[in-house]
Amino acid sequence: MPKAKPIMDYMRIRTKKMGGFCPTHTDTELITDIYNHAKPFCPKCAAENIEKEKTSFDRKITRETITRYMYRYSLLDNKSELQSSFDDFRAEKGTKEYEVKQKARLLAGAYLKSTDKTGEKRKKFNTIFFGNPGTGKTHLAMSMLKGVNGYAKPAKRCLFINVNTLMDRIFSSFNDPTEMWTKEYSIKLISQADLIVLDDLGTESSMTDREQASEFVQKLLYRISNRPTELIITTNLSQQQFKRTYNMKIISRLFANTRNSIIDFSGIKDKRY
Repeated sequence: MPKAKPIMDYMRIRTKKMGGFCPTHTDTELITDIYNHAKPFCPKCAAENIEKEKTSFDRKITRETITRYMYRYSLLDNKSELQSSFDDFRAEKGTKEYEVKQKARLLAGAYLKSTDKTGEKRKKFNTIFFGNPGTGKTHLAMSMLKGVNGYAKPAKRCLFINVNTLMDRIFSSFNDPTEMWTKEYSIKLISQADLIVLDDLGTESSMTDREQASEFVQKLLYRISNRPTELIITTNLSQQQFKRTYNMKIISRLFANTRNSIIDFSGIKDKRY
């Protein structure tokens, strides 16, 4: 996009002065387009408006690039999970399902905000969903992520990572040079995100070589949790099991500022049957 000087040169070729002055740029005479017989206008205002349009266009391109991040890089257990939304999470008023859905909505709204009630920059926080398989944790976590991905201003890089799928890909990279999800690539990609869902955390403990896998995951989780990224975690473990599975350094980081953002899904029936 040309800057103001070329625009002004272009205007001198096909415009003529009209005698009046711009109310904003009081030293600038109004002109008109000789060929289009346009209404008199200020050339400086015109140049500024073009720059504003360029900036707006650049912001739109940047936002589209950021919002596509989630769809391009997320690791899903099932691609249909991308279709999840608050609207199709069935929950009748007065039920536990309705309670967790409403709380998840509120937390999604909190992630959209950049300041607190006092106008100060809000503290970063994580969200943790505890509960049995099939109770809707993944569905609501994805709904939250899509809400932030679509409506955050400024835009936020969002990422959905199924932990078991991630570990499978990383372990596969040890013997497959074509596998791009190496340990370092994973950490780099995750570090670039502003909000991440770590789905099904705890399932990796059921791998065959449990002790080795556990140690590897501990180190990986420590590096992830040490970043300024905000996390939404889903797990089939209870809080007690969760705290026994990971070391205290990781636990303290994962539970950072979660006083109002832990949701217990116990009491909800398996929705898969």
